[in-house]
Amino acid sequence: YRYNLFSFLPEQTFFIFSPAIMLINLLQFLAFFGQIATQCIQEMHLSLSVSFGLSNEIASAGYSFEEPNVIVNPYGNSPLTAVAAFHTDKELGGTVTVKGKDEKDDITGTFEAATDHLVPIYGLYNGDTTEVVLTLEDGTSTTVEVTTEKTEVNVGTIETTMSDDSAYDYSNLTFVCSSAGMLYALDSAGDIRWYFTDGGVLGVHQLKNGHLMMPTSFLLKSMYYKAGLQEIDLSGKIYHQYM
Repeated sequence: YRYNLFSFLPEQTFFIFSPAIMLINLLQFLAFFGQIATQCIQEMHLSLSVSFGLSNEIASAGYSFEEPNVIVNPYGNSPLTAVAAFHTDKELGGTVTVKGKDEKDDITGTFEAATDHLVPIYGLYNGDTTEVVLTLEDGTSTTVEVTTEKTEVNVGTIETTMSDDSAYDYSNLTFVCSSAGMLYALDSAGDIRWYFTDGGVLGVHQLKNGHLMMPTSFLLKSMYYKAGLQEIDLSGKIYHQYM
């Protein structure tokens, strides 16, 4: 037996009640949207503040190439990354090589010529010490050891085998969008070399500039419906958020 709530109300009350419900829903939506907008602004402000602070750190402290300042997880959302901050007297570019447990799993990138450098480091090992080699275009090199804290990464239960490695590109990582709610990247040995802690995982796309476009962490409706998109780089810096 079902009760019809509106059958107990006079007709004129029903027409007053319906706009009231709509108004309440509208106010709830505006409150929810305002909360998301506030979180979005806070995340963007944090990202900009970190970038500004890192730039000032180089200028004020004057770290040398021989002894760079290495900051692990600079934006707080990409634990297996770091940045190396240092100054060179001449404008020089170079390469950064993050050593793998096996030589074929080394990750190498380049950085542009400058005097004040913020060199991103991707592909550190979880809860381990990773050797990183910085080399300037004049042939000078320095080696630093970067240690990360051990964190539990929920990747579910996944097993992979490589039946033919002739077409496998060892210079790249394999990115996985896990149904367990994690975006992470593996090398050829199956070791996790990168993961991101602050965003959705369904619908991740690489842009032409190398950044990732992915859902934000703002939940609209459980469990996959997110309230916006964000553009990030692998160090975790947020460039844009769209709602």
